[in-house]
Amino acid sequence: MQIDILTATAANQVQTNPAPVQSLPAEAPFGTPAPQPIARTMLDQARLDIARTVHGQAYTELIRRHHGEVWRLVRENRRAGAIWKRHGGQTLVQALINAVARPDEPIPSEIGGRPVDQSTARIAAMLKRYGSAALASDVDAYERGIAGLCGCTYNQLLARLRGGEPVLS
Repeated sequence: MQIDILTATAANQVQTNPAPVQSLPAEAPFGTPAPQPIARTMLDQARLDIARTVHGQAYTELIRRHHGEVWRLVRENRRAGAIWKRHGGQTLVQALINAVARPDEPIPSEIGGRPVDQSTARIAAMLKRYGSAALASDVDAYERGIAGLCGCTYNQLLARLRGGEPVLS
């Protein structure tokens, strides 16, 4: 990752950094879509790596199956949204994304000063209460495993998946 830190040399001097330019390779045919931002590409690659494992296929299918419903609950149900926000749902999701970006750093065991297992238990209870029967069933099956991700790095979790171990058990 290339980062330039610009510093001012006088008071009230404004420093601007141009947006990075992403260009297509010279051999790319006309009409080829422009490259996606790095973060999106990184997450897509992680999804593919996880989906190439036996247990990872189940996890990616689980997310695909329930992503829209969870998103709607959090956005449209005031009580569900309040629980999601109060117990750090978005922060937990961001921690998992950060783990992919920094694959050798452990996933935190606390979110907002609260142990992840407490937060995930409250979020899981909310999903079971307000979600569909299918969502509630899947939450029941996997909720305990989420807290088990804490302290592990993405590389460790991926190695476990590649070794045939479940990571959400």
